[in-house]
Amino acid sequence: MPALAAAPAHVAPRVGFVVDTTQRWATCHAGAALERTFGSLAARHAVASLSYPREPGLGAVLIAFSSGAGGPESGVVLTPTPSRHAETGVTAHLCLALARLAAQDDVPSLAVAEAALALRLSHAEGPEAISNLTPPGHLSPWQIKRATQYVEERIGLPLATAELAAVCRVCESHFVRAFRATLGISPWQWVIRCRVQRAQALLVESSLCLSEIASACGFAAQSHFTRTFTKLVGVPPGGWRRRYQAGTPAQPE
Repeated sequence: MPALAAAPAHVAPRVGFVVDTTQRWATCHAGAALERTFGSLAARHAVASLSYPREPGLGAVLIAFSSGAGGPESGVVLTPTPSRHAETGVTAHLCLALARLAAQDDVPSLAVAEAALALRLSHAEGPEAISNLTPPGHLSPWQIKRATQYVEERIGLPLATAELAAVCRVCESHFVRAFRATLGISPWQWVIRCRVQRAQALLVESSLCLSEIASACGFAAQSHFTRTFTKLVGVPPGGWRRRYQAGTPAQPE
């Protein structure tokens, strides 16, 4: 399955549902409440778009997903489009079914929730997939992988917790709680460990001086790098490099 595309900025859903993924229940949103939900997701780049074959009387529908903490974490806009451009297979049927449900006067919340969760599962290779192995309030494997890749690619640059939360498509407060629940440390402590681990690799694999390694790993100054490295590894970076070069085991943590 292809990953979901970013939702076009001009898409304006006429109705929306917030699906509680823990309770498996959907709450209908319209008017100002719908605008706030959609605006929050769009601002965090946490809303995607799927298309379904156009039918008379059906419009764009927002489906937002929440674990019950910190508001909706991600969402998808179901957009009517000519059949030749719409999604196909199971995805198309689920999108169309949700659009039809949304058009009913008395919307069956349980049916919306089950169809929405099935839609997520139909994209099991995308970031919107639900993992049955992920406990409530924890980060899923795809979120940990995405955050790790993001940090690895930008290890030498300033990094903010809000950036990592956006990459994982959740709000910052939820991300901090879920990160600590999953890995047992704060996101900032984890980033520092990633920087030190990269420094250990450079100490072994390169001839860069300590100031160059400090800069390459995102430390503001060599003194900060030395203090942090010594605290986590137990020896200063220069001593760690000499140990390794002398043949004393000094593998990265």
